[in-house]
Amino acid sequence: FIYELKTVMDMIGIGKKRQQGGPARRVVIEQKSENRRDELARTAFDSCRLPLALLTPTGQIVVANPAFAKFVMGVNVEVEGLPVRSTPLASAWSTCESDLTRTLAGNPVRRVIEIDVSSKETRRLLLWLDAVSKDHVLLGVQPLDI
Repeated sequence: FIYELKTVMDMIGIGKKRQQGGPARRVVIEQKSENRRDELARTAFDSCRLPLALLTPTGQIVVANPAFAKFVMGVNVEVEGLPVRSTPLASAWSTCESDLTRTLAGNPVRRVIEIDVSSKETRRLLLWLDAVSKDHVLLGVQPLDI
C-alpha cells in the first residue's frame, strides 16, 4: 500500500523535491492582473498538485499547471500550445474530441481511464471535464486506486 501511495504521489508531484534542472519553463498567457482575485486564482492553479489544464474545443492545451505537464509528458516541459492528441494521454483517452464537444454543450464529463505504468501495473484515473466558458474546458485528472 505504501509503495502504491508513494508511486501515485510521485506521479502527481506530491512530496517530491524539484528536479535539479529547475522548474518547467512556462508560456505566459497574460500579464499579471491588477485584480487580486485573478492573481490568487492563477497562483492556486499553478500550485495545485492535481493535474489541471485548460483546453480549447479542438483539444489544444491553452494553459496547464506543472502537475499536468509532468503527468502527460513524464518530465517538466512546456505543454501549452500542444494538442492533447499529440501527448501520451491520447492513447488512454480515445474519446477526447467527443468528450470536449459534450462538455461544451453543457454536459460535464467524468471518465475512468487506465494508464499502463509498467508491464505488470495499470493505474486507474478519473478524468473530468467542465466547461468554464463557451470556448474553454477545464480538464482534471485524479487517481482512483490509492
